[in-house]
Amino acid sequence: MIGCRYIQYGDVSPKVDVFALGVVLYELISAKPAIIRANNDDEPKGLVALFDEIFRLADPKEGLVKMIDPRLGDNYPLDSVYNVIFFF
Repeated sequence: MIGCRYIQYGDVSPKVDVFALGVVLYELISAKPAIIRANNDDEPKGLVALFDEIFRLADPKEGLVKMIDPRLGDNYPLDSVYNVIFFF
């Protein structure tokens, strides 16, 4: 994974910047931190992995709705959120 290479070797590249921008985008959309621990016993899971799981679903938009910050209610265009995330 690109972010891990930076942590391990300190390499900085445009790929690291794009990866970081994607993580920030996911954080803004979901209002969740980059690393999530559901319970104290669970392994932490990265937000990138959670969004990746969504895009493997038969209907990614349904899963995406569950990840969007609930404080937004229905005050966002789902197609726009999908396009920004999917084509990023």
